[in-house]
Amino acid sequence: LYSELSQDKAQDSGLARRQMLLLLIQLLSERFGNAPGIDRRAAVVRDYLERHFAETLAITQLSQIAHLSPRHLGTLFRNSFGMTPLQYLIELRMQKAWHLLETTSLGIQQIAERVGYSSLSSFSDRFRQKFGKSPQYFRRIGKT
Repeated sequence: LYSELSQDKAQDSGLARRQMLLLLIQLLSERFGNAPGIDRRAAVVRDYLERHFAETLAITQLSQIAHLSPRHLGTLFRNSFGMTPLQYLIELRMQKAWHLLETTSLGIQQIAERVGYSSLSSFSDRFRQKFGKSPQYFRRIGKT
């Protein structure tokens, strides 16, 4: 996060803010349970995403879990967590993938599948977009 914030890229500042917010929410949740100001329905969806991040999920499915319309869920979730449910899902998948790259010897394809991507190229593109380097790069530096 520090390196993201240190780079003065206007377009990337939103990404860094979302990552910091995700980290803050996780830390607050671990310390105090659900953070104050987080709607219970949005928290239910967040918890569902964290348990089912490797599955194919759609906003309609998530809105049914929260008993809200997709549009209302999007607004409520954004107000609670600073991003949409699908942005949260992508952030979660990328963080899990990075962790697996650093802590396991699983192949890149296996990691992609474990975090919900059936296509290695889609996973690699998303990972590169998120972290600025390919999954193979992180695997190589992790082994040195």
